[in-house]
Order: sequence, then structure tokens, then C-alpha cells
Amino acid sequence: MTGLDTHQPFLDDLARAAEGLDVETVNASMAESPFPDGTFDLLWAESAVFVLGFDTALRTWKRLLKPGGTLVLTECEWSTGEPSAAVREFWDAQYPLRTTAQNTAAAEAAGYRVDAVLPQPDSDWFDEFYDHLEARADAADTSDPAMAEAVAAARREIAMRREHGAEYQYTGYVLRTYQ
Repeated sequence: MTGLDTHQPFLDDLARAAEGLDVETVNASMAESPFPDGTFDLLWAESAVFVLGFDTALRTWKRLLKPGGTLVLTECEWSTGEPSAAVREFWDAQYPLRTTAQNTAAAEAAGYRVDAVLPQPDSDWFDEFYDHLEARADAADTSDPAMAEAVAAARREIAMRREHGAEYQYTGYVLRTYQ
């Protein structure tokens, strides 16, 4: 297994947690992976596609997969055909969302077979992410203007999820390259 990130402390945490296992850590960008074409049987990118954008990630990572290789990723997307103006404005400014049908079509157009589409449970938003983020925001030293801005942005995102959470979701995709 290979873990890739540009933030060395995350890689150090992984190395400690995986002690005794065959895990390599690589400090590199997902956008410019140092690996040759056809290196991996499986790529797993959970809640990270937004760094590149869905279409760019599909193109960029496909070359890394062996023929018949699998890409597992999650993507934030609309769960309603008519999102409210407030939530659309929020996401259009952050990371424009699409529907499951649009993302499935994009994956197929990029040369993947869509093996599974799995809406993630709503509890993941708070139990696994926002509760932790909110606690860190509460504890943050906001005397630095940049930190104050980051905390305010996090609070806006959490409030948006509380108010409009039924309008968007994370969806897991299992995509396979053709042989």
C-alpha cells in the first residue's frame, strides 16, 4: 500500500499507525503523481477529489491504473434536482456540484465502467467530520486574521449542511478501467 499526500505530518501519522505493515508513504501531489503508468490495481480517494475536480481526477488518475484497475472515490453532489438558491450559491462559489447522473456520465465518458454508486450516510457528515471540525473551530485561536477567516468559513459550511443537508450528499463510486 502507498499513501500519498503533500502534508508530511499526515504521512508521518500514517507511518506510525501502519507500523509493521507494508506501507510506503510518498510526499507528492495527487495532481502530479510520481508513479509510472499502470502502477496500481486500486486507487482509493475518499473525500479528496475536490482538490483536483472530478473530471480532472478521472483523467489524471486513470493512467496510474493497470488495465482492469479500480478507482474508488467519493464526490459531493446534488441529491435533489432543484437545490435552493442559498445552497446553490454556496456550492457554486466553493466547488460546483453535479448530480449522480452527471458524474456517472462523466466517469463513463472518461473511459471507466461504473461498477457501483453508493450514497454515503448522512451521519458521516457530522459523526465523521463536522463534529470534529466544529470542536477544533471552537478551540482555535482566532487572533490571527487568517485563522479567524478559516474558522468563519468552516462555521458557514457547517451551518449550510445543517440548514440544507437534504439537498446534497457524498456519493461513493467504484469505477473500473477496461481490460
